[in-house]
Amino acid sequence: MLCSRTEQGGGRIDEAIRMRPEWLSFYYRAWLRVDRRDLKGALADVEAALALSPLERGLLIFRAWLTLCHGKIDEADALARDALNVRNDIDILWSVRAAAACERGDAAQGVAYAERAAASTEPSRMALGQLAYAYAKAGAVSRARTTIEAIKARATGHSAAFLVAALIALGELAEAERLWLRAEEERCPWRVFGWCDPRLAPLRRAAQNLIKERLPALTPTRSIVTAP
Repeated sequence: MLCSRTEQGGGRIDEAIRMRPEWLSFYYRAWLRVDRRDLKGALADVEAALALSPLERGLLIFRAWLTLCHGKIDEADALARDALNVRNDIDILWSVRAAAACERGDAAQGVAYAERAAASTEPSRMALGQLAYAYAKAGAVSRARTTIEAIKARATGHSAAFLVAALIALGELAEAERLWLRAEEERCPWRVFGWCDPRLAPLRRAAQNLIKERLPALTPTRSIVTAP
């Protein structure tokens, strides 16, 4: 869906919703709306999906994450906390709480939440990426780098997008930019959050400067992330 022909895919999803509304169709359309820089519409689709499947893991995560990307830090944290009260098996919600804590400037609490997320039997790349970011924000550079290497060691699936926030927090903007470009080239679904993920704001500024000063021939399709 987010790899190619998104307009065609979006049309099919719209038709599926008209014919038989199901939570998964709303969920997919929410991703497309983020890609179109429509967070309000994406959140509306997630709410519609939750009305059909109120305890769905992916929806509870997505609602909290979208709210965080919308700049509503405390609301996102509350959504993640409340969701954990009814589904304490969703480890990624601890990652959302960790990101919210870091955005509030409480890196120690961010580390605690991120470690909780990463303590699951098979921590996701998102959980490990947020853990590396929290460590970096807390000044635990060695732990951050060790976690980054653990993400890189995973042989399958997309990983570049989940390393970028931690590298930014470590001050390695050039490497962060390089990896984000790889995520774009790999058509990683998580690249759609490049414009709104609050952890990537420094990269957005750096990318704009590079485009102006060093890469004047860079075409829009090759841009790393751009400000909304």
